[in-house]
Amino acid sequence: MEILNMSLSASVLILAIVIIRALALHRIPKITFLVLWAVALCRLLIPFSVTSIFSIYTLVNMLKTHFSSLDTTITDMSPINIGTAADTINTSLAKTASVNISPFMVAWFIGFSACALFFLVTHLRWRREYKTALPVDNEFIKTWQRSHPTRRKVEIRQSDRIAAPLTYGIFRSVILLPKGTDWTHLKHLEYILIHEFVHIRRFDALTKLLLVAGVCVHWFNPLVWVMYVLANRDIELSCDEAVVRTLGETMKSSYALTLIGLEERRSGIIPLVNNFSKNAIEERIVSIMKMKKNSIITLVAAVLIVAGATMVFATEAKSSRGNNDTVSSTASPNPTTVTTSPSSASSTERSAKIEADTPSAEPVTEKALPEYWKMGALNVNGAPYLPLVATAENLGYTVNVVSKNIDNPEYPNTVEYNYELVKDGKSLGIASLDISDGKVAASMIDGIFCNTHDQATHTSIVLQKDTVYMPAQFFKEALDTGNKLP
Repeated sequence: MEILNMSLSASVLILAIVIIRALALHRIPKITFLVLWAVALCRLLIPFSVTSIFSIYTLVNMLKTHFSSLDTTITDMSPINIGTAADTINTSLAKTASVNISPFMVAWFIGFSACALFFLVTHLRWRREYKTALPVDNEFIKTWQRSHPTRRKVEIRQSDRIAAPLTYGIFRSVILLPKGTDWTHLKHLEYILIHEFVHIRRFDALTKLLLVAGVCVHWFNPLVWVMYVLANRDIELSCDEAVVRTLGETMKSSYALTLIGLEERRSGIIPLVNNFSKNAIEERIVSIMKMKKNSIITLVAAVLIVAGATMVFATEAKSSRGNNDTVSSTASPNPTTVTTSPSSASSTERSAKIEADTPSAEPVTEKALPEYWKMGALNVNGAPYLPLVATAENLGYTVNVVSKNIDNPEYPNTVEYNYELVKDGKSLGIASLDISDGKVAASMIDGIFCNTHDQATHTSIVLQKDTVYMPAQFFKEALDTGNKLP
């Protein structure tokens, strides 16, 4: 999946999460939103997706199919693994295809590098400041830490370079406290330590790192920046919720006062750390004061929201026609469809002979479609298309593929491919394709390729991922003399 398509697809999910967050922030557990943001991160960083009949893109495709005519350009196709038999075409095309770097990719790489450099330099600059921190020599903190052991090593240090507590490090976590902390206010110290230990147990530093990765890769998408801001807020809100659950609801006011007292007064930006931030402090206070005990209804609602949003907005479309892998256009590799024309050399007598030689094959029926989907056929407006080379060879033909570069001022970087069908040492026909920059510019068929009752429909060609596909009906009528196809 291309970066732009991944970003656009994830944007729909991010918008859905923003709306859900606005409506239900104080009604369901805060960790619900962390799960939703995690799903959004997967859509942004993982270059493949799961299909679902409940996907919003399924509805989009149904509407597109309903309102579009049957002869429109096909856009909803998925990449198909057709096995080694079709590798002849893939290898040949790969050797002759020109290497083009799009301006978008250049701009994306510049933005990615600048964004990554900004976060990296900022983080390293603050890490250098953290190195000056000294160990905390406080009996209460030592006792509290011994009573709350963790699997990972956790250090508690103090620094005069910060104004509010923070935690950094993924596997060797460090809790950094301001040097001016009131060490005699034991309740406030306990609140701080519980808060920071929640961050450590949940690997929130790793979550923030993944959020930064998402922003760097999709720096051009403003909705991803919105996700970055809101997800960081929700990390703190969920942490506050966990602290209040630990302390008891009677301590909400006291904990909220601690947050206000620890409001940070720094001017810089510190990525990849967890802290008591002044950013959205009002939202945190309101959230704490509105916090109530979770009921079964709220828990069920949270599960349904996560499951529903994931199935509807985080999945791709799944065709309702059999077991094929047709997906929405966000995952399409931009196939090209052309309709071939017969050779001008065909005469009336020749056409009559072709008609006589054409088998009276039955059309592909709805009942046979599942078999074609299992074979790895493309779904083109409900009609199965099969790979030319692999299918012809499976039907007992030899396919000779010859390519050559040709000069065509109208279509630059053009390569001519001739697919010759041979059986028992006899040439039966040729399909000639001119491919320019990954698209079919022109085509011509001759001989056995014309042995079909409806040339306009049954000899159309689809080029996808450098592989040539033709309708299953063509193979049934022109090549399948042994009735091997469904």
